[in-house]
Amino acid sequence: NASRQSPEQDIYPSFITRTEDFLAGTIGQTQDGTEFPYESISGDSEHLCFIIHYGFNDFMWNVSPNTSSQNDVSTFEGALRSGITGLKEAYPNATILLVAPQLCTYYAGGDSIMNENGYTFDDYLAVIEKTANEMQVQLIDMPALINIDATNYTDYYVDSFHHTEQGRFVTANHWINSLTAAK
Repeated sequence: NASRQSPEQDIYPSFITRTEDFLAGTIGQTQDGTEFPYESISGDSEHLCFIIHYGFNDFMWNVSPNTSSQNDVSTFEGALRSGITGLKEAYPNATILLVAPQLCTYYAGGDSIMNENGYTFDDYLAVIEKTANEMQVQLIDMPALINIDATNYTDYYVDSFHHTEQGRFVTANHWINSLTAAK
């Protein structure tokens, strides 16, 4: 997540922190505090693939999608660009897939499609698409691939946020197809 807005968000490391820790080979932590070493990757980076599925938490936590500076890492766009740049510099031949997340079926109890700062989920999706195009990484546009609406969302979501088995299956198939196409 680009920046922290509340104390409970401190349990989730930011995208930049995870990327920097991975590239440095340092110790990471799971949500429950369990430490694990990031393994160093060596060899031919053309067989590496990084899948970045990023954006939903920043929307929910009211992080600004962008500012006039694309390098402002306190924004969603700046953090995304910084992470992708780090991966590209370290692994120039690796494939990077940027996944546009699907919006859950509700926000603010179903009363709002805007976050508290007035940004819509589409604002974040626009940043993801723009960043993928400008940084020449492949985009997996999940909202365009899976048409979820009020008539079928229970087929894809257990609790209006987490996928059902069918939702996971359909999502995984789109990721596999994108990985296959990227080779």
